[in-house]
Amino acid sequence: LLSPTARAHLQYSNYAPLLCKHPLFNAINVMDKPAMKAICATAVECVELLPNELLFVEGECTDAWYVVAHGRLQYFQLMDTDANSEDLFSEGSDASSCSVAQLPPVHVGE
Repeated sequence: LLSPTARAHLQYSNYAPLLCKHPLFNAINVMDKPAMKAICATAVECVELLPNELLFVEGECTDAWYVVAHGRLQYFQLMDTDANSEDLFSEGSDASSCSVAQLPPVHVGE
């Protein structure tokens, strides 16, 4: 088992490079490294998806913000017509059901 300090350092080393691709987290890291270490130690959780597994679905507003660390996340937006719009998020991209678009999304892991 790792000490809390060693665990926090390991989590910072693993998560900060990915999170810092986003301007908000990069600014936090530059201005307040202890705050960034706290974010990495307490607010980051890994979610692994199998191919075609749903992350969240239409009408559901999650309480999380997702960052694609490995692989791809496909975003489908259901429309009133038979056509779907879709976007692809790759490593370093971020997505959440409340912030990506105005219409409710469906996310599928690939």
